Amino acid sequence: MKCILLTFLLLVVGGAAFGQATTKAYPLTKTTGLQPIRVRLGPAVYEGKKSVMVLDTARGISSELKYARLTDASFHNGTIEVELAGKPSGKAGATARGFVGIAFRIDEQNTAFECIYLRPTNGRAEAQVRRNHSVQYISYPHYP
Repeated sequence: MKCILLTFLLLVVGGAAFGQATTKAYPLTKTTGLQPIRVRLGPAVYEGKKSVMVLDTARGISSELKYARLTDASFHNGTIEVELAGKPSGKAGATARGFVGIAFRIDEQNTAFECIYLRPTNGRAEAQVRRNHSVQYISYPHYP
């Protein structure tokens, strides 16, 4: 089972509405306010910081439809800032890369979204071709 550990200490969502900027912070140190979509959520401490652990439970499903969704967040065209960390579980194979990211513009049915994600093990890989794929973007389901 892949393990994705997301450390969200502070998620700041800012958007402009009628010419005025607004900011809302989501301190994700517990699972309250998160809806699991084919994942299991749990409180965790990562590198000494309170966080939320997100575990992939959709065994055998290769779809990208696996994430934790903020239940009370709503914004239109803004900035998302987050501190996150991730690594494959200790049970993952030697070639596991791990994926952690931020999904946005999620539809009401949880079937379409955009996502920027990091591949933590690629960022420090010896091979340049892997390092080139450290940060990626998808628009699910049309451009996965």
